[in-house]
Amino acid sequence: MQRRVRWWSVVTLSRAQETPTAGGQPSAEITDLRRALQRLPHHQRLLLVLRYYLDQSFEDIARTLGISAVAAKSRTLRALNRLRLEVPEEVSDD
Repeated sequence: MQRRVRWWSVVTLSRAQETPTAGGQPSAEITDLRRALQRLPHHQRLLLVLRYYLDQSFEDIARTLGISAVAAKSRTLRALNRLRLEVPEEVSDD
């Protein structure tokens, strides 16, 4: 089974502007995303961090949280859908 590419190892030219500005402040998009993540309940935020930041498989998440892989996938997808509702539309799926 091939592992997914870590999301932070790939930076496209179109996304390069999302890094902090010259003044050291994050862009508005990054700030909106962080605020949306903070509005999520802890258990949903944890699932998203494990999956997308730490790049864990659903099986790894399941072992970490003591749940089944199917439950890990289902809960992660629910958390991602809720995050999509929290994030302003201009930041969502480009």
